[in-house]
Amino acid sequence: MKPRSTDFEITTRAAGIIKDAGYLTVATTAPDSTPWAAQLQYAWFTDPLRFVVGSAVSARHTRHVLNTGVAAAALSTLTGTAHGLDGLQMAGDCRALSGAELTSVLEAFYQQMFTDPAEARAQALPVAQLDEGGPQRLLELRPRELWILDLDRWETDGVSARRAVDIETVESILSTPSTREGS
Repeated sequence: MKPRSTDFEITTRAAGIIKDAGYLTVATTAPDSTPWAAQLQYAWFTDPLRFVVGSAVSARHTRHVLNTGVAAAALSTLTGTAHGLDGLQMAGDCRALSGAELTSVLEAFYQQMFTDPAEARAQALPVAQLDEGGPQRLLELRPRELWILDLDRWETDGVSARRAVDIETVESILSTPSTREGS
């Protein structure tokens, strides 16, 4: 029987999913509890760990976030394991970035969206379109909870379950220069 994955192996796997997945599904609810989900391309940042997505102010999930300040999300890969699927789930605080916080992430956000620097510059929206009166927003999700598929449990018991992941350890792994250079 294969030994259970160590916490370090789990957090390293979680960091790899964050680095490589490219899209997350953000789940929100309206103040009246009406749910919604949208799949969005994301950029990740550390200090603290957070995920940034771009969206129209008129989008249902953006309106929900602006009203509630919370969201959940799932990231998944289809080539992560012998079973094909691997992924993370999270929940946390979510808000629109503005002012100095917005400008501090803008260039890095577009660099993660587009691998070609010229394409990133060409696609970047001006701050005026993303800030207070503009039609678009960058939404930041800061996870308070992070969970990963428990592949050990699946292999031993055939049960689909999740395992809590230490956010600070994942952030530490993502902050190392060798991980950052691969972004």
